Amino acid sequence: MRRKRLNHYADAVCKMFMGWRMQDDLEILAELPNGRLTIDLLSCGAVHDSEGAVDLHIADEIQAWLEAECEKEAILFDQLDRAELVVDIDTSRVKTDKKRIVCFAFECKSVIETDEHQYFATAKETHKWYNRINP
Repeated sequence: MRRKRLNHYADAVCKMFMGWRMQDDLEILAELPNGRLTIDLLSCGAVHDSEGAVDLHIADEIQAWLEAECEKEAILFDQLDRAELVVDIDTSRVKTDKKRIVCFAFECKSVIETDEHQYFATAKETHKWYNRINP
């Protein structure tokens, strides 16, 4: 397997979660309590530690990107043993009227694992502002 590419993928999935494509899911996350979100990037499943399964568009987006990148680099996607993104979500760092605006703090950790090696990455975003559409 190509170690540099897989290490890049571990880093990229953290950044993708916090990027512009996340906009579609911020309303869903605004409804959840603070906690940990775990996304299985092989199956596209997302689970919040206190609320259970959550349907997030970003899980599908990241999984599709990862699969396409693996194909482009001749890495067999089904040879990945694990691809996971764990995100700690905190909306209490900055006091706001959460019916109108939410300030998210994200701490992301990813792991991509093959039979040969594990690739880890972390990323943080402390102030992602979201103006709620339907307060």
